[in-house]
Amino acid sequence: MNRLFILLTVSTMLLFVPPAATADDNSAPGAGPAVEQDYQALKERWQQMTPEQQQQFRERFRRFKQMPPEKQERIRNRLRQFKRLPAEDRQRLRQRWQRWQKMPPDERDRIRQRFESYRQLPPDKRQQLRQEMREMRRMQPDERRQRRQELRNKYFNLRPDVMQPAPQPAPSTLPHRGGAGRPGR
Repeated sequence: MNRLFILLTVSTMLLFVPPAATADDNSAPGAGPAVEQDYQALKERWQQMTPEQQQQFRERFRRFKQMPPEKQERIRNRLRQFKRLPAEDRQRLRQRWQRWQKMPPDERDRIRQRFESYRQLPPDKRQQLRQEMREMRRMQPDERRQRRQELRNKYFNLRPDVMQPAPQPAPSTLPHRGGAGRPGR
């Protein structure tokens, strides 16, 4: 998921910073008001970065430019989708991302395994599970914990013949960090 953050950051710069812009520019030449505002915000953010952060950003940008054009376009599309979300949803995603980053690797692996189990459920079971998860939002924390365990038992302790193979995602559709025990990634 670290890649997703990196790619979103790089994509932001690509979308709003014209190639001709330099550190001395005070505006994005020929840009409309919305792009101008984004440009100024990015410029201020850049100026607040430490030299090490700026170097990391440059490296991420370099890696982005080396990606195939199709992959770059997928990243840009994800960024556009992210930007269309309401501000509170974007904030919630950022907070989840920060929590994810702080999790120990074994816990992240456990979550990835659960997600893969979810993806292997038949479509009707996935729909049922999503509905039950929405209903859990109205429960008190203790009730929610108990219900979550019940749902795990109900949906993820199924016999193998009830499961179906998960569709294979396009490369890099599932953001993740590399690491031991993750062959092919």
